[in-house]
Amino acid sequence: MLRQISENEAQNLLKSLTIPARPQILADLAAEQARPAADLRKVAELISQDVSLAAAVLKIANSSAFARGQVSTIPEAATYLGLTNLGNVVASVSLRKALPKPHNFDIGQFWTHTLGIAALAALAASQFRLCSADQAHLFGLLRDSGMPVLAQRFSHYGKTLQQGAEQPDNLPALEEAIHRVGHDVVGYLLARSWNLPVTLQQAILHHHAFSLLQTEDASLEPQALTLIALARLAEHLVITRSKLSRDPGWSAVGGIVVGYLGLHSDDIEHLAEEASQLESVME
Repeated sequence: MLRQISENEAQNLLKSLTIPARPQILADLAAEQARPAADLRKVAELISQDVSLAAAVLKIANSSAFARGQVSTIPEAATYLGLTNLGNVVASVSLRKALPKPHNFDIGQFWTHTLGIAALAALAASQFRLCSADQAHLFGLLRDSGMPVLAQRFSHYGKTLQQGAEQPDNLPALEEAIHRVGHDVVGYLLARSWNLPVTLQQAILHHHAFSLLQTEDASLEPQALTLIALARLAEHLVITRSKLSRDPGWSAVGGIVVGYLGLHSDDIEHLAEEASQLESVME
């Protein structure tokens, strides 16, 4: 059964947490998208005004999951990606700039892990034609975005993560027991406050609910389920790309995830090879 966050619950949570404000560039892009005839040249001008954002957009557009080195200018990137895809890319870059950097939380390790998941999920989405690469990338970044927000709010949040390390897919329940809110709900609130697509919002809220991949319940659309499965597979490969690391939650959910995506052992081996050579496109 899908979890629903009521308006009252959302407002009460927002009062107790500091959710990063929606970046102005996303509001400007949304306004352009709402026009009957969106002007990609204007969008390119908006992006070009922020040097770091422009550089990141070009790097992502030229990654292996997208153009493979064919784009050299922001107008080209805007034309190649299209307005919707470009909005997802800009949201990805904006998220990294907007999330807090609490002193009690290893934000460097968080981003290394998160960016690896996002890049590999995008690559898998593109290679196996499971969904759009840019949406898989954005979901990979957003999925755990509630963690730094919770770390900023609760000084002992790091201990909660340590407690949940051996049962990572039960982490939201542990967070709710200790902090009365889980990172899945916080990430959902962030995506909602940024007016990101409902598909992404719902996928973030339910990204630990792997039982949904096995049910006939149509309440959560297939695209959201695909994002959930893709990111979990990408996370597994990122964790295990070093033979010194193990993924303690994979035995419980791996078969469900791979079965839902319809992938075979050869596909997983290929992705594992990609993961071993993976360099984040956002570094």
